Parts: sequence; C-alpha cells; structure tokens
Amino acid sequence: SSNTISFTGVSLAHGDYFSLGFRELAPGGVTTNLKMWLKADGNVYSDAGITLAANGQDVEQWNDESTFNNFASETTNKPSFTTNHINFNPALTFNGTTERMPLSNLDGFPTGANPVHSFGVATSNGADNDVQAIFSYGNEASGQRFSMLQLGTGTFNAATNIYGTVNAASSDGEFSGGVPVVIASNHNGTTVKVFANGAEKASASNTPNLFATQGTIGDTNFSGVENWNGTIAEVILYGAEITGTENFGTENNAAEDNAAEDNAAGDNAAGDDAAGNNAGGRGHAGREHGKQV
Repeated sequence: SSNTISFTGVSLAHGDYFSLGFRELAPGGVTTNLKMWLKADGNVYSDAGITLAANGQDVEQWNDESTFNNFASETTNKPSFTTNHINFNPALTFNGTTERMPLSNLDGFPTGANPVHSFGVATSNGADNDVQAIFSYGNEASGQRFSMLQLGTGTFNAATNIYGTVNAASSDGEFSGGVPVVIASNHNGTTVKVFANGAEKASASNTPNLFATQGTIGDTNFSGVENWNGTIAEVILYGAEITGTENFGTENNAAEDNAAEDNAAGDNAAGDDAAGNNAGGRGHAGREHGKQV
C-alpha cells in the first residue's frame, strides 16, 4: 500500500548487490499493437511446446511472447538451437536450404494497407547475391506479401519487400561479415521503409494489399526458395508504424537483449547508430526481463 520497501536482517559484503525488478510484457515496454514476439531466450522447444530446447538440439516450436499465440512450428526441416551465439546469447541457426519455421497462426496480423512494423536480430552466412528472408507473411501475389530480408543486389543489403511491387533496400551491406544486425521493416500504408541498426536506409512509395494467409520465419514462403542462411535471435511484429520514443525503446530492446550492439560494430554499437549518444540503451538495466533499481 506504500511506495517503500524495507529489508531487515540483510548483510551485504563489499561488492555484493541485489536487484529489484519486474517483467515487462513487450519489447521496450511497447505493448500497444504488438502482434508477435519471438525471442530465442524465451520459449524455444525441442518438441511441441513441452521440453525446452538444449544447446545443439533441433527446434520444433518457438512460442510467441505476445498475447496472440502466433507461434512458429516445424516438424521436419528444423533449425537448431545455440545457447551461446550472439555475444553469449541464444539464437536459432538456419541452414539456408531447407530449414524454416512456418507460423501456426497469424492472429492480429495487419491486412490490406494497414500499417506493419517488424524488427529482427540476425546474422547472415549467405552469399552476397542471395535473397533470404528473416520473416515473411502473405500471399504469393503482387502486393500481397510483406518480407523482412537480405536482398540479392550484389551486397549483403537489408531490405523490406512487398512481393511483386517494390523493395526498400539498403546499399550498405549490413549483413556482410556475419555480424549481428538489428533490422526493422515497415510500411505505413503509402510508404515502405527499411532500417538497419537504428538508421533509416531506404524508402519507396507503395500501397500494399496484404493478406494474413501464411507466414514463415527463415523463408519467404513454404517452398524453400529463399531460406535464411545464418542465425535469428528475435522477431517482433507490430500492427502499427512504431515511431519516436516507442521505436527507440523497441529497437534498443532488441539490440540490448541480444547484445547485438556490442558485436555488430565494436565500440560503435548498433544501438549507437540507433540513438547517437545513448549507445543502444546501455543504461537500460535488465532488458525486457526487469529493471534494476
């Protein structure tokens, strides 16, 4: 009933510490319009949602941390689980040829020209001319599918694709060298954009007509032609364009939760690019799991 917490009988030696925290229910605390949140340090299973995957095991199910239960599941062409990959944090490894994880549900996914904003943390082992997707959903028809991917334009470029119509593609080769990248793809109904490590890289005019028919992690569809070759640590989807401080908090959370800012660019962290002097939110203690007091 008060704002004061008291401790009695507690003795801390020099150098000891304790933390008070709470669990946030969304990336960066941004719950509004959150439709899917898959994170490798969350509920990743070696079976149909019962046994948590151990290091080196194949992954059969990747549970959604949002309220929509849009989990990913694959019983045959399974990626593998690595507990210590992106700066000591877990990730799922995809082989680039057969492995992908279809989404079981697409509840709440935006359709028509309603806005979409997705975030991902990934590393690529693919050739620089490979088209390979981190996340995709929709139909194989013009204007009806949304994809967050590496585009095969001669370098390892981050891109947002609306099938058969337009790409918003970087020209900076963010995915080269196998470094972690925080990628964000969005459209607001009239414009498609791609961001990498917090910086807007490209935009293009487009009015899509998206369908929530099928979706995949690690491929653009179920036929296995544009499979991700590398690791994926986190995929987030919002049914709105995330801007301003909400975008800052969500993107920093993704970078921070996977320590991508430390690995992606040394001292010039991925989050440094995202937020200038804020260094990817290094002062944010506890990431989405809680905040230290």
